[in-house]
Amino acid sequence: MQCTAHSKSTGKQCARPAINGAVVCRVPGGAAPQVIAAARLRLLMAADSVAGVLVSQALGKGKEYKNLPAAEKRAAAIAVIDRAGLKPTDKVELTGRDGGPIKTLDLSKFTTEELEFFERIHKRIEQPEQTPPKPN
Repeated sequence: MQCTAHSKSTGKQCARPAINGAVVCRVPGGAAPQVIAAARLRLLMAADSVAGVLVSQALGKGKEYKNLPAAEKRAAAIAVIDRAGLKPTDKVELTGRDGGPIKTLDLSKFTTEELEFFERIHKRIEQPEQTPPKPN
């Protein structure tokens, strides 16, 4: 959103973006503590209703969301999950004996099959198969 303040000398509207939750940028008062606090409060108050809309979209609740395309439902679900802090791990860091990093893997570059392979290996390491001892 564009800042709504106007220049005293030219009368033109400010071209800077307004700070989140407010109508002005930092220059004409958006940096004032009371403006920042009010903007933060407005954003927090709007967050619950916006999250409710996203949940309704993701679950297809309400007649306006029943025929929502799957891609939009998925996007809404991801937004809700991200907001809840349940984002999947993007990177795995392997450490050496001294605790320093050996290598960092960017999991977003792997295919689904490769990720499933890594998950199977990880499960085997975490929960090794129990094999009965051989009789002597």
